[in-house]
Amino acid sequence: MDLPQLTAGTDKYESSLSSLINGTAAAQQPELIIQPTSPSEVQEAVRYAASRNMPISVRSGGHSPFCAANGSLMLDLAPGFNKVTVENHKVRVQAGATMGQVLAALAPYDCMIPVGTYGTPGFGLLTMGGVGHLSRSLGLTIDAIEELKGVKPDGQPFTISAGSGDNQLWTLLRGAAIFLAVITEATLRTFPRQRLQVQRHIAELGQLEELLTIAESLPWGASCSFILGYPPDNPKPVAMTYAVAPVEDTLATDRLSQLPSSWGNEAEGLEALPPFALPFQDGSHPIAPITLPPRQHRLRTWVYSLSLPAGCGHALVEILQQAISQPPNSMCQIDLQHVGGVVNDVPALSTAYTGRNAEWSIVITGVWNPHEPQGAKHCRAWADKVLEALLPLANHYYVVQRHPATLIYEQELRLAYGPLLQPLKLRKQQWDPQGLLPQLA
Repeated sequence: MDLPQLTAGTDKYESSLSSLINGTAAAQQPELIIQPTSPSEVQEAVRYAASRNMPISVRSGGHSPFCAANGSLMLDLAPGFNKVTVENHKVRVQAGATMGQVLAALAPYDCMIPVGTYGTPGFGLLTMGGVGHLSRSLGLTIDAIEELKGVKPDGQPFTISAGSGDNQLWTLLRGAAIFLAVITEATLRTFPRQRLQVQRHIAELGQLEELLTIAESLPWGASCSFILGYPPDNPKPVAMTYAVAPVEDTLATDRLSQLPSSWGNEAEGLEALPPFALPFQDGSHPIAPITLPPRQHRLRTWVYSLSLPAGCGHALVEILQQAISQPPNSMCQIDLQHVGGVVNDVPALSTAYTGRNAEWSIVITGVWNPHEPQGAKHCRAWADKVLEALLPLANHYYVVQRHPATLIYEQELRLAYGPLLQPLKLRKQQWDPQGLLPQLA
């Protein structure tokens, strides 16, 4: 292989891993790292991995715990493969770009795409779903995809779009691409950029059921998500509401008046919203440190993400209140991201994101310091307990957060893909017989 290879012990190798956001991934030790700058270089790197039966890990935004792995060939797409091109109300995005970079590139054209609740995630979010503040009115990120380009595990390139002949593959790649191929580029349709009203409020946990009921009654133009956890300057658990609606949607903004608001403001666009994170009591947020700890010493996480329909009400609130009142530490939190709306109008099996009849995407996050001897054990046990309590209410699992080599993994896959799981496994056998990409068992 003629491509530059970053190997352990070199400054560039350490720099690549140190730039990862996920602490679990940052602590890994890939066999080598390749930083492609073109589709042909991605193909060359994948062929090299296939010739040596070397597992492949792929880094775009750096949020996934799987974007680096011990002994793998890590494709670090972020440094040199992140171009964003806007043309004719569409945007063409290379796979190393983050969703924040995409929104920034679209803003001068007065357009946008619906993305998640943070700007830093990359193609893992784009190809696996993409639940965000405008999902209820504009859909998921994958619903805006019009074309995908990628590389099969044997190094062969492909291009696919709606109506290109292989309808099953088109379905599977939007929601399960990570198991089948390395996606190198996506083309998405754009939407007019909207000025947004945003309201945030810190409430007591006892108010959660009432606030949840109001949220479920909002029109599709509005969303109200929640974070349950411990603010940086408050020792008590709280429920933060984060409500968003387009300023020009008067029905949606009027209905937001039913929700209490500690801090309300308008944002020029999706990229200008305040952080979806627990603030100080004055509404401000902690300033990120200029330097991060060494990569082996970053905080670690254990995360579950499952979806629930509307109407769970009291049972859901009872579980969540008890869970966030008894975490192993104050860094753990539970998010409720508001979906529903037009997301539910898309046929459930038209993409591999099958959670179309859900109102809430719930993210359970256990966080610990790797230097705490029992930190991982206690946080995983806490997250497992919350998951176990919520599973009887759940109708979908979001496998962007998945747990291979655990007893729960098969259940995660079944809940995620339903009747699409068997076709996905068959396609996996055809496309990736060496098992270079993430496993489905």
